[in-house]
Amino acid sequence: MKQQNQNRTHIFSGSTFEELAGYSRAVVVGDHIYVSGTVGINFQTGKLPEDAAGQAEQALDTIETALQQAQSGLHDVVRVRVFLTSPDHVPAISSVLKQCPCAWIRIQAPNVIPYFFSGFGPVNFTITFKKFWG
Repeated sequence: MKQQNQNRTHIFSGSTFEELAGYSRAVVVGDHIYVSGTVGINFQTGKLPEDAAGQAEQALDTIETALQQAQSGLHDVVRVRVFLTSPDHVPAISSVLKQCPCAWIRIQAPNVIPYFFSGFGPVNFTITFKKFWG
């Protein structure tokens, strides 16, 4: 779902937390897209994959769906921050990021920040994009 005003576009993923906390999955301002922290829950089914790699893949799928609503995609990534509950998850997350469509453009080095608290799982992404067209 999209909501526009003259300066920005708000994109929603269907997470109940967006309504609860009053935020958007992504906000488009000019040629920049700011994506909120995204955990690996499938917001349509409420399911959380059991492992860190599965959660990373789900989080990136949620982000990619939001980006498509902004006429963008993972190819426009300029920065990735990944918050983890343990440094033990770094190899699994790194493997997922290496396969991401953003990997071929050699984005700014992903910041993998261990030891964040989450009741949802070990992975949380925040990503910044710039549209490179027009």
